[in-house]
Amino acid sequence: MIEPSSASLHWMACVNKQLYSGMTQRNCYGYCTPVVLAALMAVIPHFCTSARPNLNAIRHGGNESSVECPEQVRCPRWSSDFNGERDRECTLSGEQCLIRLLLRDYKAEVRPTSGFGGVGNVRKGPPVIVHTSIDIQSIYSVDEINMEFKAQIVLMQRWTDHRLQFAHLASSKTKLLRLNRDQIIWKPDTFFQNEKYGHFHMVKQLNSASKVKPNGEILYSVRLAMAFSCVMNLLKYPMDIQKCVIEFSSYAYTTEDIVYIWDDQSFVVDPAVTSALPNMAIKTITNGTCSSKTNTGEYSCLRITLVFERSFSFFVMQLYVPTALLVAISCLSYWIDWRASAGRMLLTIVTFLTLITQNYSTTTNLPPVSYAKALDVWIGACVIFVFGALVEYAFVNFMGLSRELKGRKLLLANQERLRRLLTGRSSISGTKLNCPREYGSQNAFSRRTFKVPPSWRREGLVETVGEQWSEAGLRHYMDLEATVQSIRSDRMRRAEDRTDYIPFSNAPDLVDRIFRILMPLGFLLFNIVYWLLYR
Repeated sequence: MIEPSSASLHWMACVNKQLYSGMTQRNCYGYCTPVVLAALMAVIPHFCTSARPNLNAIRHGGNESSVECPEQVRCPRWSSDFNGERDRECTLSGEQCLIRLLLRDYKAEVRPTSGFGGVGNVRKGPPVIVHTSIDIQSIYSVDEINMEFKAQIVLMQRWTDHRLQFAHLASSKTKLLRLNRDQIIWKPDTFFQNEKYGHFHMVKQLNSASKVKPNGEILYSVRLAMAFSCVMNLLKYPMDIQKCVIEFSSYAYTTEDIVYIWDDQSFVVDPAVTSALPNMAIKTITNGTCSSKTNTGEYSCLRITLVFERSFSFFVMQLYVPTALLVAISCLSYWIDWRASAGRMLLTIVTFLTLITQNYSTTTNLPPVSYAKALDVWIGACVIFVFGALVEYAFVNFMGLSRELKGRKLLLANQERLRRLLTGRSSISGTKLNCPREYGSQNAFSRRTFKVPPSWRREGLVETVGEQWSEAGLRHYMDLEATVQSIRSDRMRRAEDRTDYIPFSNAPDLVDRIFRILMPLGFLLFNIVYWLLYR
């Protein structure tokens, strides 16, 4: 009879035989058996003649050769492998054979317990302590419209699963076991609470790794790209500082089952992260806890807080300086004569429309909020100052035209009054002013003429009188001169008595002179208050 090459191999074969005693011999797959023993088991049913060995003794105190397969080992995977129907040779390393032995009775749906829970013997122990750290590889977007930021991270977790201890089974050379993707073990059901959407990195293969240490400690890491929700306060935009978080916890397990704690190195930040964002800078990164209680229990939670500070230099050159210059251009319109309506109106309207366009292009990239942002206050103030220049010109132009119209009406009234006076005491014939008979002398109809004073025409007191006066009207001329002086005095008195009347020739210019000083000082005062309040 052929004897096994070693007692340990004999025990291994018997264990395989006894575990599947209720099944056919062809179902002994999943374990490492020498080719000779496999052939014997296929043809000799009573090959295992010894008593059933103690399984715990083999697991914890057996010879190393009972679990570490030698070279040229056949590890059957199908029931047909033992009867010769298939002859698939798979040469596996000792590491993979050890992993298969550890996963033989392993139940991935059961969390690690305080003892060695076998099949049907699951005992609930203390909660699993999950040490967690995060490697922030990049933050490539901070979106104010959608209130989110996008990041690429590597989540690293470690915990202890006593069912996967192999220090007593493997040689001292085996320091780490690497699990394949199809070798499933229990993992924490970690989920990110403020995650909006995300995905695993699958370039070539899934970017994840699971490793087991001899003491049963599991090291798990996975690379993720996610968009995280971040509620932003834009009151001081674009001089704002935003605080965003990354929160994660267990989805189903309470603190009675899982407790998350930060690892010694809780987070790692790539140096390129702080300079990758075009308009943001990472000011600080801190870690903490965020455990919460619900009606289903208390859940352990960890949090990373990122403080973003907006780069203000971009907005200085693209927004604040151009709009301030537009306000300065609108102030230049006060130095243009109000009678030059075409040039002054064109300058003011073009400045106003340019400012409105600038405001539209800036606010389209911002979400609608219920409060006024610092940007809205600045743009609104600039619009008011530019619009004020437009309103001021309309007022000055209206006032100037009104004063001119009133002056013309007053001139016509004076002319009509003088005409009535002249008509009542003399008769006008052609270009001569003839005195009535009662003012004539014996030589009343002898003609001597006198020139009309030029000042009467300049002041608009006479319009149709002739160039010459008759000698007979000399006395009437003296009375007329007194009347003219009376009209002059009356006009000056009325101008002095009416406080709401400014001579039409000076009123618009006076308003322009006032606004030349008032508007720049107002904009300067606004700047002082604005920068003290928001900056």
